Amino acid sequence: MKYFKRKAIMSIVFLFCGVMVLFSGLLRLTLHNYFSAIFQILVALVFLFDAYVYNRPYLGLGEEKLVVNNGRSKLEILLIDVISISEKNKRLIITFRQGSATMNLKLVLSQLRKNDKEQFINDLKSKLEAKFCEQ
Repeated sequence: MKYFKRKAIMSIVFLFCGVMVLFSGLLRLTLHNYFSAIFQILVALVFLFDAYVYNRPYLGLGEEKLVVNNGRSKLEILLIDVISISEKNKRLIITFRQGSATMNLKLVLSQLRKNDKEQFINDLKSKLEAKFCEQ
């Protein structure tokens, strides 16, 4: 399975913001302003968690499935179930079957590096063409 990561700049921005808010919360804690200190420390933890999420692989493409990590959820789509793919407004829209329902998944491709974006689209299209040729 080949994994595609997001751009590193967003992870760095979230990490920087989290550290700054954490230091601000610790400063408020030393000034005995406990409620705002606790709030700022919790906000800093959310920023640091977002930095961790952006550092994880965003998309995984294997021979039989596509794996999408959207923050807290991980979605696995079998390539057999994919009906169509289309690009619209810097998003890749994948239509697939899940049980008896037809679902749409919108992937934001601007989060990927340019080379990874092109390679992911080409790999996905080639795997889907091979799947349709077998049927």
